[in-house]
Amino acid sequence: MKITKTQLRRIIKEEVKNISEDNQMSFDFREPGKRELEQALEAFDYWAEDQVARDEQDVDEPEHVSVVRWMASRNSLSGRKYIHLLPQIASEYGFYKKDIMSALRTHGSKPLQRKAAEAMQGYSRKPVRGL
Repeated sequence: MKITKTQLRRIIKEEVKNISEDNQMSFDFREPGKRELEQALEAFDYWAEDQVARDEQDVDEPEHVSVVRWMASRNSLSGRKYIHLLPQIASEYGFYKKDIMSALRTHGSKPLQRKAAEAMQGYSRKPVRGL
């Protein structure tokens, strides 16, 4: 069976259209910063689950201390690379700046404390609505 150039072009256009429609549906339209924040929160959740599985997680430990311990950890799911997102993470969980800084003094290294202090500069907890 012979296909003319016109038929071939039409077939190619239809296939390209189908492929582009499939890609648009799976494309993530969120801005890159939002994706990175979600990756950080997901990495923290994995780390916390791992700590619970190893019986290393203190159940009574406040969440902000857990986040700081995660950022200070040296395992493969380390949160140190997300230190620049600390204000966004703190805002997401509703942490107070003084609590974060106190936990950093207890569990974080000096370089981590300096980076966190730079990142947290100007941060203030937003009031939680509906409570």
